[in-house]
Order: sequence, then structure tokens, then C-alpha cells
Amino acid sequence: MKTPLHFIKQAVWQLASEHTTPARLGIAVGIGVYVGVSPFFGFHTIFVIGLAWIFRLNKVAIVLGTQISNPFFALPIIWVSIQLGTWLRVGQWSRIELSQMDMSTFKALYWNWDTVGALFLDWLLGSVIVGIVLAALLGSVTGWVVKTRRKKLDQKELENEAAS
Repeated sequence: MKTPLHFIKQAVWQLASEHTTPARLGIAVGIGVYVGVSPFFGFHTIFVIGLAWIFRLNKVAIVLGTQISNPFFALPIIWVSIQLGTWLRVGQWSRIELSQMDMSTFKALYWNWDTVGALFLDWLLGSVIVGIVLAALLGSVTGWVVKTRRKKLDQKELENEAAS
């Protein structure tokens, strides 16, 4: 008799192994990173699962890509995005310093109704550029690592078959 744990393991394996060519995994991670850099916190996972389903990409890889916005990287990514967005919008860098980017300062800036519109627009504009750069970089690295790793595993498997 198959236990519920068996079905869970089978579902996880199926999710992890679907659409797993190096290129498709790289694309999935890249799209996940691009969406993860966007200012739409809370919607990243839902959005990328929909994209994975539409474009038949690996759901695990695309969701992992959104994790670029984790607590260690979120504030620097937001700061760079705001800086680039401000520069694109008004031709000068934002006055917000990276050292000021802790969550309490960020929340105060974000919920100040006098600045929220411009701040969000700057963040959105900058996140397009930051997202493209990070998505291309991390998606390419993912594809290369998967391809290299699989080559080594295939070579090892051939050596083991030749030895037997």
C-alpha cells in the first residue's frame, strides 16, 4: 500500500525533474530572478508559477529564482533599483544612501504619501534594468553549471560502465 508520503515524494520529484534541459533551467531561473527583483512583493511566486505553466518551465527553478529578493539581498537590490530609476527619470542619483536602507527607514520612505509615487516609479524603472542584468547573469550561470555538472556525471557513468 502506498502511503501519503510516497505521493508527496513522487509529486516533488515530478516538479523537480520537469523541463530540465540546461537551457530551460537557465531560462526558468532567469525569469524568476527578473520577477524577484520587481517591487511587487507578495505576488512573485504566484506570477512565476503562472509563467512556468504557460511557457512549460521548471516550477522549482523559477520559484527559486525569485528568492533573489531574500532578506540578505533585498535592500541592496532595492537601493540600486531606486538609484537607477531616479537617474533614468530625473537625470541624477537618488539622495538615499545604502547605509540608510534598513527596513524601518525604507518603510518610513515608502509609506510617506508625498514620496511614495516617485519612489515606487523609480524602483519600478530601475528594477527593469537590474532585473535584466541579474536574470541574464544568473540564468546563464545556471545553464552553464547544469550543463557542466551533467557532462561530468555522464562521463563518470560511462567510466563505470566501461569498468564493469
